[in-house]
Amino acid sequence: MKKYPYKTSLSLAKMIQGKIIQEAIFFALSNKSENISQKKVFEYANNRYSVLANKIHKHSLKKVEKFNNILIRTGLHFLKSIKALQCSIPHPILFEDHYVYPDFFFKSLLFDNKKLKKCYVELKITNNFNKKKLSRDIAQAKKYIHGSNNSFLFYLIVENSRKITNLKISTKLYKLKNT
Repeated sequence: MKKYPYKTSLSLAKMIQGKIIQEAIFFALSNKSENISQKKVFEYANNRYSVLANKIHKHSLKKVEKFNNILIRTGLHFLKSIKALQCSIPHPILFEDHYVYPDFFFKSLLFDNKKLKKCYVELKITNNFNKKKLSRDIAQAKKYIHGSNNSFLFYLIVENSRKITNLKISTKLYKLKNT
């Protein structure tokens, strides 16, 4: 089986990582009634990662996958803190003659101390958060506003990725405004 070169593998590994983090968080929140353990969520993520990343260069995989568990844990902790616990399969949204699929759909969540209903959330994982990235992501995620006035961008920001022992991950949640 032919593997991708390192540089291509690294960008593919990061895209796969975003998909895996999204799936693992959804897996944990959609199985809330079963009281699923964090260990099972991590196992699920690692299994999905190995299946989806079978053609990725092994050094690229190792560089990216070491952050998976802490990203999942931080994402789950933040979503629980805003009471975004009732997660269901997102409904497709018709946008300009084609369907788009948000990452998450929550029946409700807390934002600015207000309980908002029917919320679409788009997950973004980055290590260089800035205003240019935010404006580009807002433009990309505007299509979800057509499905709900309660649409959000949820960022997991890896602030220090040199060493896993000093790793700091912050979270940000932005409400998209209908213009």
